[in-house]
Amino acid sequence: MSAPQVVEWAGHSVHVLMKVYAKCIDGQQEEAMKRIEAVLQPFSVTPIDHRNRPSRQPG
Repeated sequence: MSAPQVVEWAGHSVHVLMKVYAKCIDGQQEEAMKRIEAVLQPFSVTPIDHRNRPSRQPG
């Protein structure tokens, strides 16, 4: 999340954001990435290997 966006939401300057709140959000990037990956996981696509696909010919 960008600092200007947070500043707009919080109603503070970037200086205040970094001075007061930076310590609260420092080091949370890894946790945020895990959460994003968990949400996106169900939407990941597995490549199809057409060589192993069953034939459509009646048999």
